[in-house]
Amino acid sequence: MNKSIDCDQVFDALTRGPFPAGASTDELVERHLAACHECRQLAEALRPAVDLFHETLCDRDRLPGYRGRLEP
Repeated sequence: MNKSIDCDQVFDALTRGPFPAGASTDELVERHLAACHECRQLAEALRPAVDLFHETLCDRDRLPGYRGRLEP
């Protein structure tokens, strides 16, 4: 069976906390990001923001952020 997820589900996965989260849907999110330009832009936008906050927040592991396979 070919499983897939939509943009809303990817948005939820990326903004819920750090990604990858170790969830069963992580691979589906990665496949969606490889094919969807808009969601890939969101993932890339989350990458630098998290890096800036790392310097000031001690509980950074719970912040939303994309740390997946896409190259910056």
